[in-house]
Amino acid sequence: MTELIGRCEDDFLIAIKEGFEVTSHHRNALNKAAPPSPGVTTTASSSPTSTSKSGPSSTCSGPAPTMTGGSPIYASSSSTKGLQLDNVNGAAVVKTSGNLYWTYSATGSSLSTLNYINRCKVVKYLNVEESSPYSYKPLSFGDTPSTTYWSLTKGGNLKTTANSPYGVVSDFVVCGGPQWKVYLQTGTDLPSSQTGQYCETTTLTLQ
Repeated sequence: MTELIGRCEDDFLIAIKEGFEVTSHHRNALNKAAPPSPGVTTTASSSPTSTSKSGPSSTCSGPAPTMTGGSPIYASSSSTKGLQLDNVNGAAVVKTSGNLYWTYSATGSSLSTLNYINRCKVVKYLNVEESSPYSYKPLSFGDTPSTTYWSLTKGGNLKTTANSPYGVVSDFVVCGGPQWKVYLQTGTDLPSSQTGQYCETTTLTLQ
């Protein structure tokens, strides 16, 4: 071992003396040959490891509460009778099963659904897309309530209040199927004239 260390040290010194570049090969050879100094403990270095993103915040921890009560909102047209209003990828549709937990005010305000996803409370608001140039206005769900003129009572029809841009309106249009896209009907236009889909007029009732 002493002879090996000597050869490595000689190579190292000769390289410096003769002006050659001391490469990592020389250094590694010398480091591997030399024993650790007394009282010094050496450890292998580890490569950096990636860290995962933090999980849900504390407000999302623990089991989701058991949700009881609530009532579905049903469509009533001939083809959609018994189908329930729900949120599918942000679009308002009526389908075979819907969200049972609606938060609403009888006097006119926002209308929202409540769900728990991965133990996190998720609230989505039903909004009218007022920018549509046609009398039928698509309904969608968003994180904030841009429509605050809904009126809804137990056993009654969903409608807009008198202070809405359209006055009191309780008619809706549903198109497509089996998940029917829902529009607020403020006049006589029908989406079928633009999309070719089959459409019907309906009311939406909270049971």
